[in-house]
Amino acid sequence: MTASRVVMRDTGGGFGQKAVPQREEMCVMLAARKMPGPLKWIEDRQENLIAAGQGRHEHGDARIAFDEDGRCSPT
Repeated sequence: MTASRVVMRDTGGGFGQKAVPQREEMCVMLAARKMPGPLKWIEDRQENLIAAGQGRHEHGDARIAFDEDGRCSPT
């Protein structure tokens, strides 16, 4: 395994996509391991806002069961 260097610049204020790596970022990380030289992901602000976690349509289903006392119970 080769050494990796991660540079984290100042992320600014309290808004934006700083918490969780998205699919594209994971692909870039995997591709960087295969490339002989540096690899860079470039997107403009509009592309970032459209593709960011807050801008994607995500859907999830959940099932919760409650007992007679109103406590959550395993399904």
